[in-house]
Amino acid sequence: MIRKFIPLYLLLIITFLSLASPLSSAVEVKGATQGIGFCAYCVDPEEAEKGIEAGASYISVADKSDRDAIIDTVDGRVPVILDAKDKAEAEQLYKQYKTLLDKKTVCLRLNFKCDDAIGWYKEKGSGFDIICTYTGNVFFSAVHTIRQCAKADAGDLVELRSGNPYGVIMHSTVLSQLDKHDVRALFSFADPLKSAGRSDNARSWDDLISRGYTIIETRYAEDFASYLEENDAQRTELESALKKAESIDIAGCHKNRIRALNKARNEAGSLLRKNAVSCLKLSEAK
Repeated sequence: MIRKFIPLYLLLIITFLSLASPLSSAVEVKGATQGIGFCAYCVDPEEAEKGIEAGASYISVADKSDRDAIIDTVDGRVPVILDAKDKAEAEQLYKQYKTLLDKKTVCLRLNFKCDDAIGWYKEKGSGFDIICTYTGNVFFSAVHTIRQCAKADAGDLVELRSGNPYGVIMHSTVLSQLDKHDVRALFSFADPLKSAGRSDNARSWDDLISRGYTIIETRYAEDFASYLEENDAQRTELESALKKAESIDIAGCHKNRIRALNKARNEAGSLLRKNAVSCLKLSEAK
């Protein structure tokens, strides 16, 4: 909490104690770009166009929807995610959309065992993007999926699913593996039975982002765009609060106050250097 230290300083400045300032250190914020994105889950070309206009990073095609019509509407502006339930369907999609896969305007989400998905991908000689998926509640299996995705060099997205609101896909022990292996996690609300008991709304999005998910598949593209605007506003406010805190002359402050201020400034700076931070964490840091 940075703001509370500013009025405290005004009281402390009148004290006679003068301290040297080696405890203080300015935090340099290098303007990290926002690393949060979303996938618009679409049932028709009209929804796909709205998703594009809202700023979607990906478009996904709902089951039984007209894939070709949606792909034509998107026209390569962002990747379109196509789902394969097994190797046979993956093979079919690969043959049908190989040109677009090579251009990376289409990517395949392989909804079967990760090792089988990676094996199939390597048989094809790679060169296109896939999304490996894990559904379940076993720690080692979730971590294995993340590691295999990273090793395969098949894109940087992995999707984690569960019907359990308190399952391992929500635990830091699993999600800490994402940064370690330079992989991003996608969380999908396309199937309510596999979205960890969460509703497709801003409160859930913010919670997921605070845990480490950076791509959210949602049915509400325009609402998610509004959420991103709020996230940007919170980031800007924190940057402003940090600049004010760094301008404080701490020469007349007690050392405990200096340590507390520096801790708050460092924590705020650390958040601002991250690409993806939830609105809640940004707000709390102010």
